[in-house]
Amino acid sequence: MTIKYFDLEGLEEMASDEVEYIKSRVVQIFGRFHNKVVIQGVYFYHQRSPVTVYPEPYSQYSVAVLLPQHQADNPIARLINLSHELVHCLTPNGPPSEQATVLEEGLAEHAQVYLVREHFQDQFPEHDFLPPLGDDYRAAFDHVEHLVMCEGLETMRQSIRRLREDTDLPFAQICEQDLKPYFSKSPDQLLSALSVRFRR
Repeated sequence: MTIKYFDLEGLEEMASDEVEYIKSRVVQIFGRFHNKVVIQGVYFYHQRSPVTVYPEPYSQYSVAVLLPQHQADNPIARLINLSHELVHCLTPNGPPSEQATVLEEGLAEHAQVYLVREHFQDQFPEHDFLPPLGDDYRAAFDHVEHLVMCEGLETMRQSIRRLREDTDLPFAQICEQDLKPYFSKSPDQLLSALSVRFRR
């Protein structure tokens, strides 16, 4: 989710070393942030859902991330929420909200699930950290997992990195025809499903 023109004054910031680590892991998975992107900070706020905002003065590439204040002391929630939002920040779509495609939300879910498993699965071996069945985010995640099944995990991630570097497009503008040269083992039906607008 994105909000334009948000006042960040007075908000508590997340520890910079933790932010930089999670940023580095997202970059390892899906490639560097667009060279114009400026992340003004990661803050805690009063709402119950994480969000990417565009502070004033507005720029498509100047963003901040807001995480739920009630989860500020929960390292699992911080990792899940920030890794998800940082995928949206790789090449921001800009306002209005709700431009994200199934691909974009699926990749954001992919990052959070794989990273939280990497860091916390040993502590919680019975928990799968997946979005709940029937949830739109779970459907988007499952579409990306289908891509992984067709292409292989590392090939899928490498292809996303190459696609982003070659096209320089925000995810909202990546369509089925853009995906086809990079995902030749995946069926057209899957690539089409990944290209549609995500609906919560």
